[in-house]
Amino acid sequence: MKYLTTPHSLTAIEKLAPFYDGFIIGNDMFGTRLAVSYSVEALNQAIELSIELKREVFINLNQMYTDLHLEHLKDFLLNLHTDKVTGFIIADLGCIVL
Repeated sequence: MKYLTTPHSLTAIEKLAPFYDGFIIGNDMFGTRLAVSYSVEALNQAIELSIELKREVFINLNQMYTDLHLEHLKDFLLNLHTDKVTGFIIADLGCIVL
């Protein structure tokens, strides 16, 4: 079992790291029920910080998408350090076409 949390800020990641295995982060354009909506730059910083702290990172993408949303999602993902992300939390199986 892994313990995951949604940090309220980048500084919270450092404070929470000793107690959790990883973090769930995202942007409110593509994820719902987030503690905070991070910009792409802040998401990349959170990913890098989590990796430095040897913690996993999951990107919350649990919205329902139209074809137009999927195009924006594709651009969003191209700007993230997805090679360092542990996984994605996805609600809409349409994301598979990306």
